[in-house]
Amino acid sequence: MPLMILRTNATVTDQRAKTLLAECSKKVASLTGKPEAYVMTLFGRVGAMTMAGTDAPACLVEIRGVGKMSGEQTKAISRALCGVLSEALGVESRRIYLNFMDVTGSMWGWDGDTFG
Repeated sequence: MPLMILRTNATVTDQRAKTLLAECSKKVASLTGKPEAYVMTLFGRVGAMTMAGTDAPACLVEIRGVGKMSGEQTKAISRALCGVLSEALGVESRRIYLNFMDVTGSMWGWDGDTFG
């Protein structure tokens, strides 16, 4: 049920994207306390993206999950993912935005049912 969507204008090979998503999946599972079997990660290349007025490499990361993420969890996730993405993609941490969203269980479907 945690979902991580990564969008970036950084140059990334398909294999590197797969490796990166696998690493992020483990981090998100660990830091949210959810089984990795429920984590989904998605990578999207963006043709045009600016941040702070420049088109230098940047990232937008969305983290969605069922239930409430604490401030402590979101800070830990931000710290961990900024570190991973900065190292893997060469994107400066200050050029990475993360957006966190809590979703009620009844608004998240899976396997013909919902989580609430």
